[in-house]
Amino acid sequence: MRSPVPSFVFGLPRSGTTLLSVMLNNHPSIHCPPEPWIMLALEALGRTHPAHPAGAGLIGTGYQAFLPEAQRIKALRVFARALYQEKLQIAGKGHFIDKTPRYYCIFDFILKVFPTAKSLFLVRNPLDVAASYKNSWGVDLALAIRQQSDTPHAMDFVLGLELLAKESRRKNKNTYTLCYESLTRNPAAALSSLVSFLGFPMHENIEKFDLEGSAYKEHGLGDRNVLATTTPHQKSIGKWRTTFNKNELAILLTAIGRDTLVALGYEAVANELRDMGVRDKGMDYCQYLRDVYAMHRDRRLLEMAGDCLYEARPLP
Repeated sequence: MRSPVPSFVFGLPRSGTTLLSVMLNNHPSIHCPPEPWIMLALEALGRTHPAHPAGAGLIGTGYQAFLPEAQRIKALRVFARALYQEKLQIAGKGHFIDKTPRYYCIFDFILKVFPTAKSLFLVRNPLDVAASYKNSWGVDLALAIRQQSDTPHAMDFVLGLELLAKESRRKNKNTYTLCYESLTRNPAAALSSLVSFLGFPMHENIEKFDLEGSAYKEHGLGDRNVLATTTPHQKSIGKWRTTFNKNELAILLTAIGRDTLVALGYEAVANELRDMGVRDKGMDYCQYLRDVYAMHRDRRLLEMAGDCLYEARPLP
């Protein structure tokens, strides 16, 4: 039996979401393909680049007049559900899990479209996330944040972590939080609990995988490192200790916020930083950085669509 409502994985890039999706996709009832990104595309419906020859302002005015918000959400729900169902039929499975990086950007929108959807939060030590950015992608988050650079990677770290901490603390019947460290330490136990939350019996050995010839290899998105493995491992845990110096760690800790680090379940890491003599700049500066990156985010959205779209009103 196919579920009409998908589930969603929320987690930052470099936090292990590809690994989780690979193992969930091994379950005979679950389809968790490589990064659809479809909900981000649907959320942007009606936003048009300001250089569009038809005129972004006119498009925005007409779109808003033709499709009020309540009708828009209903139409997007029908479309998204039909698309997920078609993919399930092709896969021959019953439940779709959409794992796409940066869905944290549209968390509220997703729950508007699918208010009963189950949300799976995958959290990882943020300092190891930053280490993975640097070691796997060559992205120096400490430098970017120090310079307050307008990059999606820094937005992930400054804005995404706070949202994940807040939303994952809201315990209810439709939310589940899993730590990357637990997933890699005892994958069978972690997956058994998660699959049970989703309403399915555990299937033996889903934590083992061979991605040769799979959609994950051909797709081009997701963590490419997972292609060289066949089971979870803990080799990257604690990499932050050898990746960053104390000054860099101070910048990263300030961007995270000690309270957020603790809320995510990493109080031991916060205490270790304290014992190392790593000091952040305090909550006021942390909030300042969040305001800066919220400004970067909002400016991008405004420029993407053109000022007129956000000023548009239905024609009389």
